[in-house]
Amino acid sequence: MEKKKLFLVIAIVVIVLLLIAAVMALVLLLKSQRAPVPTNLNEAAPISATTPGVLPTTPSTNTTANGQLSGQAQTLQKEKQFISSYYQPVDAGYQATVTGPSLPLQNAKEAVVNYRDFSRKLDVEPFLPAVADHGFAIIDAPFPGEAANWQDAYAAINGKNLPVFVTSDALAGVYQDTLAIVYKEIEQQKFYPALWNFLHGMFNQVKSRYEARLQRFGIETDAITEANRLELAYLATALQLLRPDPNQVKESFGVSQQSFTTQEAETYTFTVPTYLRDEINREISLIGQRAPSAKSPLFLYQQSYTAYATPAEYQSSEKLKNYYLAITWLREQQFPLFSQADDCPACLLDEQDHLVNFLAGLYLTHDLSSQQERKNQWANIYKSMAFFQGLESDLTYLDYQAALETLFGPNYQLNDLFGADSKTTKENVKKIQAALDQFESFSLLSGRQPNDRLANLRLLRGYHLIGDTLFKELTNATALDVFNLLDNPAARTVLEQQHDDRDQRYQQNLNNFKNQLAEFNQNTWHDNAQLSVLSAQRSLTLDKTSGFPPFMRTDAWVKKSLNTSLAVWVNSHRPIVLERVPLESRSGFQSYFPYGYVEPQVAFYAQLLSNVNMIREGFIALQILNESDRSLLRLTALESVLEQAMAIARKELRNELPSIEEFNFINGFETSVESVTGDLKRQNLNNSFQYRYDAVPTAILNEQISGFKYVLVTYPDPEGRLFFAIGPIFNYTEGKNGSLIKAPWQRALGL
Repeated sequence: MEKKKLFLVIAIVVIVLLLIAAVMALVLLLKSQRAPVPTNLNEAAPISATTPGVLPTTPSTNTTANGQLSGQAQTLQKEKQFISSYYQPVDAGYQATVTGPSLPLQNAKEAVVNYRDFSRKLDVEPFLPAVADHGFAIIDAPFPGEAANWQDAYAAINGKNLPVFVTSDALAGVYQDTLAIVYKEIEQQKFYPALWNFLHGMFNQVKSRYEARLQRFGIETDAITEANRLELAYLATALQLLRPDPNQVKESFGVSQQSFTTQEAETYTFTVPTYLRDEINREISLIGQRAPSAKSPLFLYQQSYTAYATPAEYQSSEKLKNYYLAITWLREQQFPLFSQADDCPACLLDEQDHLVNFLAGLYLTHDLSSQQERKNQWANIYKSMAFFQGLESDLTYLDYQAALETLFGPNYQLNDLFGADSKTTKENVKKIQAALDQFESFSLLSGRQPNDRLANLRLLRGYHLIGDTLFKELTNATALDVFNLLDNPAARTVLEQQHDDRDQRYQQNLNNFKNQLAEFNQNTWHDNAQLSVLSAQRSLTLDKTSGFPPFMRTDAWVKKSLNTSLAVWVNSHRPIVLERVPLESRSGFQSYFPYGYVEPQVAFYAQLLSNVNMIREGFIALQILNESDRSLLRLTALESVLEQAMAIARKELRNELPSIEEFNFINGFETSVESVTGDLKRQNLNNSFQYRYDAVPTAILNEQISGFKYVLVTYPDPEGRLFFAIGPIFNYTEGKNGSLIKAPWQRALGL
């Protein structure tokens, strides 16, 4: 009897253990089927076509086993490489066969299947007339505690358990946020040490040459010696601005390093030569004062120092602050092509001072061109800035080097060209000036006209985007002019309605710019981030709307897309402050919710994806990024988001129902945003920005994005039944002289 009891107890224990094991197995299985949780951006994780929020790594192809650059990497001529050459268009094909009720809707309450459930969570009664007319309505501030960034906006929709509408605004906004973050990461992590090494190597070479020549000539005036001295002072000032001050040194811990470490302070040490100390100290004092106008102690021309006021996006770390001052110095200081004696009263220098300055620019050109490694170092910095920020297409050291080699052969010697008699020196200067005066570029991209006597050499060209030229040349300028230039029919219609006072010169200048645009090739359109997104935005205006959802076939939606384009253009100017935070942990199940819609702009998403692929491939090829870099992982996550949005949009247009995973992507879009930008301080990603352009002849132009409005759409399922879904769009406004007022076409739609 006792044995039977013992067997019974054992049997019960075994059964209990089996039940516990079964429960644990079930829990693990359910966990594996949850919506994907974004991984830490510092960690590697596998990725699939349907999984947002994970960032993979692959072995680097640019380094050997011991971490040294491969032979191919060492011999790469980066000055001849262009990010845009890596552009390969992604297939943007689709088949549009969407069905659905015709507009206007006779009774929206009956026509929209989920009207009752939706209206209990969000009052849509006031917007039913617009829904009936256009198939969509714009809602202002539908949620308490209004969100100002994409992640919070979609979290607010999820908090109400409403079907999500993934807007083209959101995908463009996340794309732009990602590129801005990647650029800041490259600046802080890559370019500070790269710029230091570049400048320090140049400085040491010039210092040896100058001191040898100084020993030879002593106090006697010699143009070449003075030019070497100016070049040396130019480089020394940049290094002095870049080096850490003692009060900037502090050990930092955590995800964000705001100060220089003790080790960095020891690495980045620099002492200004005593014979340059007085002039450089006076130069740096003017920089510190942000003097509105003063004569440069080194360059001997009058200039403004206001550009040295450090913007907010460069104040998040001491390294970025110093980096900003150094690159501003390299961008602001110029070596003019002509002097006042060259029939140029507005030129900065007289003939004698110009000769020293001009020769300094030539020696700077030669020193930079003489070593491939040095050219590669500078190309990494220059090409990254040119792509992400847009630099004027104008004379660089490469143009000067080409002119010297064409005129005097590849083995030219500057000391021989300018160390003989004064007459020979002047003749050679004239030859070089004449050759460089032939330089031509699109005025849209350079900001100056051909044969401009104010041409100059700058090691780093100034920031320039097409709007800078456009607004300067067009009367009564507006952001709509950018899209009129791109032949956007909605922009043209609005301009015709709003402006009847345009003079004949406006149309002449616009036609001139359109002729320039017609000469742009695929590489030109992808030379910088803003041009790349402008090129993509052209596809937001659909040539044919047949087979698209009913709301996208309306003139009202064309205006909504114009609003998106204008806002995205403004957003391309918005800087981001790089401050990292730990990623939030997520737990819980994402329940299946078979509702929601992606705005089916397949061609637009395909072009954005092509741009991301281009950036990734180009920056890997130039060895600016490697496969383990956080920035590259971020770009890979963005690729995944765009790929999924495009795949779902294609399905919608084919009148097919998205899969469970695809509905999870739609209704969990906030986690997709988090996968790309979730390690950044959330308020730094807020869509609040005002862009001001002061050079408009008639008025100051103000462009603003301020948080979100929301678009309520009626989307059809494969059976043609209509459902409500809601998503955030940019809140965009334009004004002049500080006044920001919605335009009539925006007010008519509630935009």
